[in-house]
Amino acid sequence: MSKLGSLMMLAPHVIILYLLFYNMQSLTGNKQFFGVSITQEYINKDEFQSLNRKYKKLLSIGVFIIFSMCLLFIFILDKGYFASIFFILTIITYQFLLYFKIHNKAKELKYNLLNFNGINNINLSSKSVIDIKFINERDKLIKKFRYIYLLPVFIISLASIYTLYKYNNISDIVPIHWNFFGVADSFIKKSYLTILCIIGIQFILSIILSFISISSIKSRVRIDTENIEQSRINNIKYLNKVGYAFLAIMLSTILILTNGLIAFIHGPNLNILVAIFSILVTILSTIYLIIIYIKSPNSKSTSSYTPDDDEDYWILGCIYNNPNDPSFMVQKKFGIGWTMNIATPIGKVFLVITVLLFIVLFFILIESFFI
Repeated sequence: MSKLGSLMMLAPHVIILYLLFYNMQSLTGNKQFFGVSITQEYINKDEFQSLNRKYKKLLSIGVFIIFSMCLLFIFILDKGYFASIFFILTIITYQFLLYFKIHNKAKELKYNLLNFNGINNINLSSKSVIDIKFINERDKLIKKFRYIYLLPVFIISLASIYTLYKYNNISDIVPIHWNFFGVADSFIKKSYLTILCIIGIQFILSIILSFISISSIKSRVRIDTENIEQSRINNIKYLNKVGYAFLAIMLSTILILTNGLIAFIHGPNLNILVAIFSILVTILSTIYLIIIYIKSPNSKSTSSYTPDDDEDYWILGCIYNNPNDPSFMVQKKFGIGWTMNIATPIGKVFLVITVLLFIVLFFILIESFFI
C-alpha cells in the first residue's frame, strides 16, 4: 500500500476516535461524571467543568503526539499497517489512563463536597420502579428480534453453499487481504480449511452481534418516576430502534465478508461498489445507534434508581462487578453503549476473551513492524 493510502486508512480512525473520546462526557448524560454518580446541578459547577476541560486538553495533546508518531512510521519508516494498529491501541490505552486520572479527581471532589460542605443531596435518587407491564412488552420485543436475527444466518448459509459449490472454479491461490481500493495484495493457497474458516468467522460474528444486541435490549432500563406510562412507551420505542440498528450493522458486516468470499470465485479483487456500500451502511448504522443511545429516555435526572447506580460495584468507575445483579449487560457510567457485568459467569468468559484479544493485537502490532 502506498504511503498516501496508509494515511487515508489512518485518518478516519484518528478523527472518529478523537471526536468520540473528546465528547465522551457530553455523550454520557446528566447522571454521571467520569464514572462518578452525581446530579446535573453539581456536574455544571466550575470545579467539575474544570476537570472536563483538563481531560479534553490532555486528550488533544496526546492525540497530536500519537498521530505525529504515526506519520513518522508511515512516511519515514514506511510502516503504514503498523501505524494504524499502533494508533488504535495507543490512543485507547492513553484515554483509559487519562480517564482513570480524572475519575479519581472527580471522586475526590465529590466526597470533599459531601464531607466538608455539609451537602447531602449530591447523590442520585434512590427511588426504584418495577414496571411489570414494561417487562412483558420488552420480552415480546426480545422474542421478535431473536427470529429476525436469523436473517443474517440465512444469508451466510446461502453464500457458504454457493462458495462450496463453486470450489472447483476457485483458483489455486486465493486473496486474504485487499488494499484501500479493493485490490488484492495478499494471497494463500486454496483449501477447504481456508474456506471453512472464513465461513466460520461469519457465523461466529453473526452470533456474537446477535447476542450483544439481545443482551443490550435485555439490559435494565430506567423508568421516569414522574411519568411512568409515557416512559414505558418511550423505552419500548428506544429498544426497538436499538434492535433494528444492530440488524443493519449485522447485515452490512456480513456483506463485507461475503464480498470477500465472492472474490475467491470471481476475483481476486473486491467488488468496490459493494465494498463502499457495505462499509457506508456499517458506519451510518453505528452512528445511528450512537444517536439513539444519546437520546435514550434513560438519561433523565428523574429516572429511577437501578443496582448499577451504586458506585461500590464499579471498578475504576468503568468495570461493573456486581454478583448480586443477574444482568449480563448494563449501561456504561462513562461514554456511550453498554458494558458487561464481569461478576456473571458469561461476563467472566467475555472478560477473558477481551484480554486475550488485546494480547493478540499487541503481538500483531509487534509483528507488523517487522513486515
